[in-house]
Amino acid sequence: MSNPEPASVDSRDRVVLDAWWAEFVATGALPKGLTFVQGRLIRAVGRGELPSGPVFVKVMSFPRSKDRVRYLLRPLPAAHEATWLRGMSYAKIPAPTVVEVRVARRFGLPFRSMLVTRALPVVPESGRSPQQVLAEQARIAHQLLAFGLWHRDLHPGNFVRLADGNLALLDLQAMVRMSVPPDASARTPTLARGGDTVRAGRDMAARLLAEAVDVPMEVGLAVLVDAGLVAAGDRHVLQLTHTLCLQFLQKRTLRCLATTTEFRRRGRWWGECRLRHASADGPWTTGVDLRNAWIGQRLLQLLERRTPVLAAYAFSPFAARVQWIVPSSEAAQA
Repeated sequence: MSNPEPASVDSRDRVVLDAWWAEFVATGALPKGLTFVQGRLIRAVGRGELPSGPVFVKVMSFPRSKDRVRYLLRPLPAAHEATWLRGMSYAKIPAPTVVEVRVARRFGLPFRSMLVTRALPVVPESGRSPQQVLAEQARIAHQLLAFGLWHRDLHPGNFVRLADGNLALLDLQAMVRMSVPPDASARTPTLARGGDTVRAGRDMAARLLAEAVDVPMEVGLAVLVDAGLVAAGDRHVLQLTHTLCLQFLQKRTLRCLATTTEFRRRGRWWGECRLRHASADGPWTTGVDLRNAWIGQRLLQLLERRTPVLAAYAFSPFAARVQWIVPSSEAAQA
């Protein structure tokens, strides 16, 4: 069922890895011996200890049909990301070391994916201005571009500062190759030419610029140009940045209507959206504008860091209702 990739793993580590894999295969959840770090709908990341040292474990299940179809003929995420992590040494970009890759299919369909990497010596970011940090991130993106690589989900959260002062790149699951070496003996990919290079450079530049909230747009664009990621005078980057910001805001806002790490949703045709870590013991109120109120408070939460007033939004084909969190005043309800 599984196909662990051959690697020089210590026998003591192997015992722990086998136990983690067996538990993950059986439950589809992050093994209990790991400390939860991050999670989404079908993916979870945990930190654990092997006898040889700390590691991070990224696991993924495929309960939804669209995910099974997506990876039906493609390498499963653990194998895909491990390939790029191992290739970062050619591009001279610091990245986590791969310890183990395990994937499993059932009846030819994706079933389980587990990637284990060594924990890096990460330190807090300090002593550098936001422009300097953005410049370092842009230089790494330019290195990827020079090797014909396109990280299609590049953002500041993909970078960590190491104890030696360098930036390391994480989470390469969205990496794609824009070109193929001319022959099998080539050690590194050839430089991608033409529109793909320009498009990839703009995309990575816009993603970095969109989340560089402490850097003015024009200043950030100049930094990206100096790094060689985009050409001077390329105003399309600013347009793409604004588009990405709007898409991100819309996605984060409407995420409250689906099951995520922040919310939970029950029922298919009717049910309830509820904040996971908020009490909901106030009175039920009905009305046609309650869905807008639910989404509106989500916008205020994202944009102004306001505490949500509504704990749950219940819906049905016939009516909508909201449960309030102890409304203390008319102003709080509004």
